[in-house]
Amino acid sequence: AGLMITGSNSTVKGLVINRSGSGIWIDGPGATGNKVAGNYLGTDASGTQDLGNDASGVSVDGANNTIGGATAAERNVISGNDALGILFEDTGTGGNKVMGNYIGTDASGTKDLGNASHGVAIDDVPNNTIGGTTTGARNVISGNNGNGVSIFGNDGNKITGNYVGTDATGTKDLGNTYHGVYIDYGKDNTIGGTTAGERNVISGNNGNGVLIEGAGATGNKVTGNYVGTDKNGAAPLGNSSNGVYISGPNNTVGGTTAGGRNTISGNAGS
Repeated sequence: AGLMITGSNSTVKGLVINRSGSGIWIDGPGATGNKVAGNYLGTDASGTQDLGNDASGVSVDGANNTIGGATAAERNVISGNDALGILFEDTGTGGNKVMGNYIGTDASGTKDLGNASHGVAIDDVPNNTIGGTTTGARNVISGNNGNGVSIFGNDGNKITGNYVGTDATGTKDLGNTYHGVYIDYGKDNTIGGTTAGERNVISGNNGNGVLIEGAGATGNKVTGNYVGTDKNGAAPLGNSSNGVYISGPNNTVGGTTAGGRNTISGNAGS
């Protein structure tokens, strides 16, 4: 790794890390409470050129760490890496936060500088949060050559307030190559929420906006999102396949209040 952290409560800020293995690797039972903010991971110092790390921009095998922050100064640009943008793995970890980052775009948030695979992958790690309820906490997860967000076999994760497949303005197509959000055998995960701040815009992706599949993919909720429109819910910015496709049991799309309503429009599929 360019930088490896096995301890707790460290801050990594203002670095450019490229052409390494993983850019930053947070690893081990003692790797908790660390913060990665304001870095360029996988790009040059201007944040416009691909100089990808050989693996992920950030790999996390630890609990309660934060990637990014709620201010522009805390934003990481995690792009151009030869594998994933961010990887969380190991069932013994969780409680991590990803907020305010550009993952798969250049530093302006308007140009494709995608990671070679998924933007964010959560592999058997429960109870993480991708995004937040404020504008500053919004991640732009776009232009990646896999899915925007992938959740494999874990539960209790929250994906809220993000732009997945659009540029930073929420009005232009910068789609991920596959699906916007993909859940495989994961349960009790939440995509969106009942307030405007929790709403994801999941649009412009080259597959489905949301794909939930597998016999164990149960109890997931898709609420309050714009799927296939711009950030205003008014102009089409469709995903190339379905808005939402579910093949697992007992999942929920929408809700009983106006805030839980998804707008699913403009998509090429059903």
